[in-house]
Amino acid sequence: MICPISGALRRALGLGSQRSRTPIAVACRIPRVEDRVNASLYGAYLAGLAAALDAAGFGLRLVAAEWGGQETDAYVDLYRRSEISAVVLMDPQACDDRVTVLRGAGVPVVQYGRPWAGRDVGWVDVDGAAGVAQAVSWCEQRGHRRIAFLGWPEEDGVSRDRERGWRTALEQLGLPWDDLPLSSQI
Repeated sequence: MICPISGALRRALGLGSQRSRTPIAVACRIPRVEDRVNASLYGAYLAGLAAALDAAGFGLRLVAAEWGGQETDAYVDLYRRSEISAVVLMDPQACDDRVTVLRGAGVPVVQYGRPWAGRDVGWVDVDGAAGVAQAVSWCEQRGHRRIAFLGWPEEDGVSRDRERGWRTALEQLGLPWDDLPLSSQI
């Protein structure tokens, strides 16, 4: 449902819901994706973000920039020219100074994705652990007893969050996971 997301975005960005606020656009970077899976995910995300912002009385201003410095420079320039009210950052990373840079320029910011680096920033995200737990439960309900998790190596972040959901679901269902390999080089 879109309405709760729009409320979360309004609160996180500190934006009012009145159309009288000028400007009334929120900026977001268009990610460059090389594969169809991520392209479809980002397309769905941007469509949902646009709908949520529209429901709150805001428009979406897409920015074609590379992640990082080029991106924050574009946002700061748009904000200083009063073309945007705030920014939604995507793809948070462990070593990510974009929030610091934008806040230093006075730009309101929220992240799509958890602030894995422990930053104090408003964020909106899917619950990856709950999604994987639901998938494990679905498999168990169909008689599967050895359910593996395929992720990617990282210290913290999306893959570890999903792995936590996998482990928790297996433990709650009384299914083994300790004899499955935890990592592999493919």
